[in-house]
Amino acid sequence: AAARFQRNQRLLHEICNEVCIPDLRSNISVDRILTLRRQVNALKTHRETFEKDLNELEEKHAEKKRRFLETNEKFHNEYA
Repeated sequence: AAARFQRNQRLLHEICNEVCIPDLRSNISVDRILTLRRQVNALKTHRETFEKDLNELEEKHAEKKRRFLETNEKFHNEYA
């Protein structure tokens, strides 16, 4: 029980201490930051390309659908 009490007191002291200890895991090198920025730019480019391709496919699909409906309507008008 005494060891637990001392541990808890030490942890409380660390929490309430005004001195801030920087987290060493948050230290990132400049090279890593540059690599991450290049990756972000590459991903943005890929996203723009995919969005453009998706828009083109949607337009083609809408055009095919419109032509199909026109042909269907024309067929029904001729044979109805």
